[in-house]
Amino acid sequence: MLIKFNSVYFIPDKFKLLSSEENRYILNDISFYIKDVMSAIVGRSGSGKSTIARMILGEILPNRGTVEINPEGKRVSVVFQNSLNLLNPYRTGISQLRDVNKVFNNEGNFNSGFDYLVERLGITAQIMEKKAGELSGGQRQRLAICRQLLFKPDLLVLDEPFAAQDAFYKERLSTVLKDYCGSNKIQLICISHELQYLTNLCEYFIVVENGRIADEGDIAIIKKNPRSEISKELLKNLSL
Repeated sequence: MLIKFNSVYFIPDKFKLLSSEENRYILNDISFYIKDVMSAIVGRSGSGKSTIARMILGEILPNRGTVEINPEGKRVSVVFQNSLNLLNPYRTGISQLRDVNKVFNNEGNFNSGFDYLVERLGITAQIMEKKAGELSGGQRQRLAICRQLLFKPDLLVLDEPFAAQDAFYKERLSTVLKDYCGSNKIQLICISHELQYLTNLCEYFIVVENGRIADEGDIAIIKKNPRSEISKELLKNLSL
């Protein structure tokens, strides 16, 4: 699946009254393309990363420029940082995972992914029996990611997937995503500021700062010749 941004500008309605046009832009002349690779969009909070995700999903449209998704009609799933937006807080975890099987009506395929994911993501029987609203933020996040992986979309977009996890589950989640998405041909876009958990997962990196592309390429190229201060900052504590 090809995702292409062509000179994209975006101004939220609430910013349109600001006197300086330059200060209005959340995205400012963004151009890049991603094709059939595990990719990461990285940068500080407020840099424009999540806005790019929402444009990929078609939730918002650019004020100028174009966003191309080819071919059209592919299945796209997303897990935003607030996992309660994806999970019903009044229903149990297992009932929401079983919803996937109802959609596809294919018990065999469902069970093959289900057993692997719940074990590797630490989704215990106790977690599955609780209502989603009773779970911790990290447990809800893993449950939401598990649910979207079971759908086996063509493209999965994850917004800060490591944010609510401890160090153990950050490493575990990175490994599970790499193995499961690779085995099931799921294209992945991870949006995060935690570069250390992306280097073994993603092949292509886009660094965003102040609504612009500050750097892009594979991590070895960016490390060898970072083009921006934000790239240097993200790489500072990274050991490769």
